[in-house]
Amino acid sequence: MEEGGETAAARLAYIRMWGVAPTHSQHNEEDAMGCLGFLMWILIGGLAGWAASVVMGTDDRQGCLTNILLGIVGGIVGGFLLRLAGFHTRPGIFASFLTAFIGAVLLLAIFRRR
Repeated sequence: MEEGGETAAARLAYIRMWGVAPTHSQHNEEDAMGCLGFLMWILIGGLAGWAASVVMGTDDRQGCLTNILLGIVGGIVGGFLLRLAGFHTRPGIFASFLTAFIGAVLLLAIFRRR
C-alpha cells in the first residue's frame, strides 16, 4: 500500500478509536520523524563512508562531506545490488550501515581503478 493510503488508514483508525480527528501536534510528530530519518541518513552515511574509505585506504584524501555523500550513495547502490542478488535487508541501523558500507566499498573500488 502506498504511503498516502497508510496515512489515511491510520487517520481513520484514530478517528474510530477516539471519536475525533488527530490534532496538529500529531502531524508535527510525523514531521519530526521525517527529519530524524534524514539525520540518520547523514549519520549512517557518514560512518559507512568513513569506514569504507579507511578499509580502501583513501581516508586521507577525503573530507567529511565526501564521506557522507559516499555513504549515502553507497547505501542506494548497495541496497539496489543486494535486492538484485535476492537479499532483502531488514530495517534497522546495523543493516542500513552494512548495506551502505558494502555499496561505498564497491564505489571506491570502481573509482580506484580509473
